[in-house]
Amino acid sequence: MPTSMAAAQQWLAFSHSSVDPKKAPQFFQFVSLWIGFNALYSVGGRPIRNESAAVREFAGTNLREHHLQLMQGNEGYVEAVKYLQKSPVRNMRTRKPVELTDVDEVCQVAGCLYAIRCNLFHGDKDPRELRDQTVVDRASVVLSHLLTAYLGSR
Repeated sequence: MPTSMAAAQQWLAFSHSSVDPKKAPQFFQFVSLWIGFNALYSVGGRPIRNESAAVREFAGTNLREHHLQLMQGNEGYVEAVKYLQKSPVRNMRTRKPVELTDVDEVCQVAGCLYAIRCNLFHGDKDPRELRDQTVVDRASVVLSHLLTAYLGSR
């Protein structure tokens, strides 16, 4: 994990036009997807005391069927979820791995996505690191498919 100063400098440099954002587009794709997802799980304007719980609750209530269907019929989705399972991310606050023990359990998948979001938003993902690029890319695949399935069912 880079220091907070190093992370800030990396992201500042990354934001300048002289740095090609296409070198790590998955970071921007994930942020865009998360903003859309955030609009869904924080609906109603009520204050969220525990965002992690809100993410898991929304996933368990609204995404379970879509997740199971994707796990049965979408090879790219399955591959992305299984990558997140075998390459666990670390919760940067607790320093513990966020384990995905049951790939069919959408609340665990959502918890993993939330950890990736937190790590990215709080400076623990480096756009120059291949592993971080791959983790965020796989998370983008998962979140994109879940959002597409959910919104398409409305």
